[in-house]
Amino acid sequence: MSRKNRYISLKEAAEISGYAPDYVGQLIRQGRLPGKQIFSHVAWVTTEEAIRDYVNGAGGRKEKKRLWNKKTGGSFVPEKAINTLYYFVIGFLVLFLLFLFYAFSTSYEKSLDKKALQKNENAANQQ
Repeated sequence: MSRKNRYISLKEAAEISGYAPDYVGQLIRQGRLPGKQIFSHVAWVTTEEAIRDYVNGAGGRKEKKRLWNKKTGGSFVPEKAINTLYYFVIGFLVLFLLFLFYAFSTSYEKSLDKKALQKNENAANQQ
């Protein structure tokens, strides 16, 4: 494995970048810097190439999209697209629940009307 592609600790990444190790870890957890977690929630690692790319490119400006998304296998996913998808799903669920409420309430109303008619008929037949 070449030196640029091997994983390095946050301390080594901090020495290369000039950032604090905690800040480098925060960048990885936010998805702004590629990296991975090792030893069951203990340590984070990244590559020398990734930290140099971040310092030379994205480090000076704030970006609106996530550069690295662990959940999708490391593919690039803009946050705006994810937020739009969340709003769409929530809107769909609200409309679906309103439809269910309408369907059950009309069904219940019809059964109440039917019971009331039967009660009136029974009362009329008894007189």
